Amino acid sequence: MRAYVEAIRFFKTHRDESIQIMQQYMSGLALDEVAYLYDQVRDDYQPLPLPSDAAIQTTLDRDVLVPVGDLKPADFYDRGILQEIEQSGFLATLYQ
Repeated sequence: MRAYVEAIRFFKTHRDESIQIMQQYMSGLALDEVAYLYDQVRDDYQPLPLPSDAAIQTTLDRDVLVPVGDLKPADFYDRGILQEIEQSGFLATLYQ
C-alpha cells in the first residue's frame, strides 16, 4: 500500500512523466489526448486512497444479485493499513 500511495504522489506531482507512462499503455492515443485525460483525472486521486462508502453502496445497490441484507459498505473493506500509513507520518513526508 505504501508503494501505491507513493505512485499516487508521483502521478500527481510529475505530470509530463505520468503522461508519457500513460501513453505507453493507451495504444494509439496522441500525446495531447493523453494529456487531456491526465488533466481530467489528476485531482480525482486522493493522497490516501480510502474507499468511499457511497461508491460501495452504489455498487451494492446496482450490481449485487443477492440482497446484502444488513451489511453496510464498511463490512467490505478494512481501512487499517491505510490508517497506519497516515498515522506513521509517511503520507505527510511524501507531500512536503
